[in-house]
Amino acid sequence: MMTFHPLHEQPPRISTPAPQPVPVGSSHDGRGAHQGLRPCWAAHGRRHAAHRHRGRPFEISDGKLEISTPPTPWHQITTRAVQNLLDARYPSTLSDVPLAVGDNGRRPDVIALELTREEILDRRLTIALPDMVKVAVEVISHDPDPRRDAIAVRRDRETKFAEYASVGIPEYWIVDEIPDDPRDATVEIFRLEAGRYRLASTAKLSDLTSRAGTPRIASATPPEATSEEL
Repeated sequence: MMTFHPLHEQPPRISTPAPQPVPVGSSHDGRGAHQGLRPCWAAHGRRHAAHRHRGRPFEISDGKLEISTPPTPWHQITTRAVQNLLDARYPSTLSDVPLAVGDNGRRPDVIALELTREEILDRRLTIALPDMVKVAVEVISHDPDPRRDAIAVRRDRETKFAEYASVGIPEYWIVDEIPDDPRDATVEIFRLEAGRYRLASTAKLSDLTSRAGTPRIASATPPEATSEEL
């Protein structure tokens, strides 16, 4: 996931009435109203609207708004490769879409859904629910600052690891850089067993994409352990 920094500045005032809580479900009555809402999203409604207006992505963690920094080219290219890979396995995939996780709001880099694209459009989805998601993916973006980098890595490898398991998402993929190969990435595939994620396989992204017939971001090396489905 992209590195996030807490929001310190006061967002600008907006003249429109305070928005309704951000929806956590797919219900939409066609008139702009949503059903199935979380109080925690309502508490930050005005700030949410302001930053959506600015086009700045955010997450909510323990009631705090965290604004993301722009993704690096490596992050964008890698995320696209992972999404292409999952597109071949699931009815639909989405990137950087809000996901309601208990009282927190996350934005996985990629999610694979059991819904078709037509169902997504017909339901006018704005936020995904955990029971729609088959795979959640976080692509780690390392920060030059050691302290911020440690926070970002811990968020993906510990905090979200526990959160996604707690809401029953069947698979969690953590994608990370390979220090001596800027064109490739490692993919750790965790599967939910008895309420906890257990490592099922680790592979290079180039191996997974080449086996699936999707564009590779690096020259193939001898295959490592891969997911059973790939």
